[in-house]
Parts: sequence; C-alpha cells; structure tokens
Amino acid sequence: MRVKSAMIDSLNVSDNHLEAMFVYDNDYSIETVKSKAVFEPSVWSETFGKSLKKNIIEAKIIHTHLGQTLPLKTFSATPLRQTLEFAGLRGYNDRSRLLVITLNDLKSQLQQSRVTRIDVAFDYQGEIPKSIIKALCRTREPFRYGNTTYYKTAKEKKDKSEDGH
Repeated sequence: MRVKSAMIDSLNVSDNHLEAMFVYDNDYSIETVKSKAVFEPSVWSETFGKSLKKNIIEAKIIHTHLGQTLPLKTFSATPLRQTLEFAGLRGYNDRSRLLVITLNDLKSQLQQSRVTRIDVAFDYQGEIPKSIIKALCRTREPFRYGNTTYYKTAKEKKDKSEDGH
C-alpha cells in the first residue's frame, strides 16, 4: 500500500468584500439568495444540493463564464468577512477540471485572503492498512458517499458553520 497522491479537494477562503472582485468582471455574475431584502433558499438547494444554514446571514451564488457556480457566504460569527468555497477540486470529472481553472484564474486576487478550510483527499494504491483505519476511527466516524469514504469528527458532522458540508 502506498499513497498514490494527496491533493487539496476543497478550499474555503475568507476576506472582506470578496464579491468586489466579481462585480466588474464580465466573466462572472452574482446572484443574491439571502440578504436583508432577499430570501430564496430553494435556489441555493437547487444549485448546491444542500440547504441554506441558519448561521449564514448572507448568501450569494457566483456564476462563472465556464458554467461553474461558487457559494459566497457571510456567517453570523464573522459578519465582516465573506467566505468563498471551492468544493470538489479533485473529482475525476469535467466539473472539477473547470473548478480548478476558475481557482487558478482567481489565484492572484485571492493571495491576501485567509484560508479558512482545507480538505485533503488521499488516493491509495491497494488496501489501506487496518492500523490507519483504526487510528482514524478513534476520533472520527466513517461514512460513505459515492466512491468516497469520509472521516469526520463529531464536531465536523454536527457543526457545519464554516463549510456547509
């Protein structure tokens, strides 16, 4: 058994007024789904396949020229910062490939932003040793989604304040 690769699968970045980098760029459009004047939770769940969490006080969808949709959230715990999420960077499909292109296009504008969440995906060749699985299971509970097994702590499964997963 050996690790075939370890890559960042999801990345959240936070900063003040992240949406400003999209406003004057014709390659992007912004759709507000939750604000003081707008509340369209069904648009969020149709787009991202999950509900809009109560701790999100403002939610916007960034639409890219490549057909990607990115969640832009403002959490009640950090009302002065917006969080932009890039989830599924290492899937083996066109969506992931286009998401990586979008991230690379924005990389220079995001350099001063704070990374608030990183999920790393490990691809293994062969079987994973039982000792590794036992060590993970001491503090994390496994669950499968598609072809992937996730190991999250009870807090990560319960408190989804920063990632929405």
